Amino acid sequence: MISSRPVVIYFFTFLLAFCSLFYELVYAQVLAVCLGGTKNQYLTIICLFTCALGFGSIVQGKLRQRFPLRKTFFTIEVLLTLLGSTGPFIITWILQPGTSPFWSTIAVFSAYFIVVVIGFLSGFEIPSLFAMLENSQGKILAFDYFGMLIASVAFPFYFLPELGTAASTLVVAGSNVMGLIWLRSDKPNLYVNWILYGACAAYIAFVISKKEELDLFLSHLYLGGM
Repeated sequence: MISSRPVVIYFFTFLLAFCSLFYELVYAQVLAVCLGGTKNQYLTIICLFTCALGFGSIVQGKLRQRFPLRKTFFTIEVLLTLLGSTGPFIITWILQPGTSPFWSTIAVFSAYFIVVVIGFLSGFEIPSLFAMLENSQGKILAFDYFGMLIASVAFPFYFLPELGTAASTLVVAGSNVMGLIWLRSDKPNLYVNWILYGACAAYIAFVISKKEELDLFLSHLYLGGM
C-alpha cells in the first residue's frame, strides 16, 4: 500500500473524477457536433464509457498483482492525459464531412473506440485509490461522486460557453498533469513539485488566453482547412 495523507488522496480522487467525467462530456459534445443527434450521442457515450469503466476496474485488479501500484497508476494517468487532450482534435479531424462512406464508417467506429479507451483507463482509478488508502472506500467514493457532480455542472454552464471545447479540454488535461506530478515519485522533492505545479498553472493561463484561436483551429480541422 502507498502511504499518503488521506486529505491528499481525497482531493486527488475529486480531481480525477472531475477530469474523467469532463472528458466524457467533451467527447459527447464533439460527436454531437460532428455527427448530429445530440441526445443519441450523449446516451451512446455514457453507455460506452460506463461499460468500459467496469472492464477497466476488472483489469486493474489483475495488473495490481503483477506490477507496482504507483508506477501502473502513473502510466495510466499519462495515457489518460495524452488521449484526453488530443482525442477531440483527432476525432474532429477523422470525422471531416465529404469523405467516402467506407472511411466515414471507420472514422465513426474509431471515434467511439477512443471513448472506450478513455473509459477503460478511467476504470483503473478508483480501485487504485482504494489500494492507496485502505478502509476509506466510502469517503473515496463520496469524493469521486462530488468530482463528477462538479464536472457535470461546470462543463455546460462555464467551460463550454466561456472557454469553448478545445480550450476546455486542454485546461482539464493540465489539471490531470497535476495528479501526475504527485504520482511521479514515492519520495517527491516538494521544491521541484511546486515548480512543476507553477508550470501547469502557467500553461492553463496560456491556454485560456488562446481560447478563440484553439476553437478556430478545431473548426479548421473539421472543415479540412488546415
